[in-house]
Amino acid sequence: MKYLSSKQISTLLFIILLLLPNISYSSAWTKSKKEIFGNIEYYVESDSLSTYFKNKNSNFYKTDYLQTYFEYGLFENLTVGGYLKKYNFYSKYYGQDDIIVNNINNDYYGNLFLIQNIYKTAKDTLSIQYSVYFPIKYSNLSKMINPVDTRFGYEMSLSYGGNNNFSDYLNYFFEFKGAYKIINNMNEDKLTINATLGIRLNTTSSFIIQYENDNYPNTLLSKSKSYNYNKQKTINKIKFSNNYKFSDDYSLEFSYYRIFPYSAVNALSASIIFNY
Repeated sequence: MKYLSSKQISTLLFIILLLLPNISYSSAWTKSKKEIFGNIEYYVESDSLSTYFKNKNSNFYKTDYLQTYFEYGLFENLTVGGYLKKYNFYSKYYGQDDIIVNNINNDYYGNLFLIQNIYKTAKDTLSIQYSVYFPIKYSNLSKMINPVDTRFGYEMSLSYGGNNNFSDYLNYFFEFKGAYKIINNMNEDKLTINATLGIRLNTTSSFIIQYENDNYPNTLLSKSKSYNYNKQKTINKIKFSNNYKFSDDYSLEFSYYRIFPYSAVNALSASIIFNY
């Protein structure tokens, strides 16, 4: 099997650095003592979602993962959590004489975090989160194509959230989050700004919209001699979600992601969420 050229690797590396989602469920609100929150999520991202479901071998770029996520209220103002993610990646290039295909199957990555509440009232809250990201199982090809996930990463974030009730059925919540991530053994940092607005429409259904801005101030690819990425060190993501609560403890959530400036790359996810 032929592998990608250095120019093609640069292109894929930039896509993975900027497009892989990190919009998460952890937030400004810590869990009550001994409260458990979690979800099981399946996520699909591709340059063409329609062809992904019809013919999985026709895409230029696609990735999917299965993730289990949890939060546990250790104390009233202290929550621990993390995730385990099974990750797959596929890319295809058309060369002059042949087709170059790269597959990554069954990589595993993990995350652990701690959320500490530092301010709380009946309507708003402020918390600090400390996170560590770590690889569990990956291939040599993953190290070349996906260098961020195959290295340890450390992140600190500050989140402010609030909520208000219009009536017994209609209410809303909002959250603003800023995070800074350092990736081990890379001249690479990541600054993230995240804003979320959620509206409960009735006793069972909620609509959530989330905006995220990722900035890589030190990205190596912005200095590439082959490509000029100076205008693409920032990526914007919008996530639209609908949450349906079918019992006191369980709900379903379906999400659609729109990624800019790469409007051709979109994503879908489905989650089973539990809280008790």
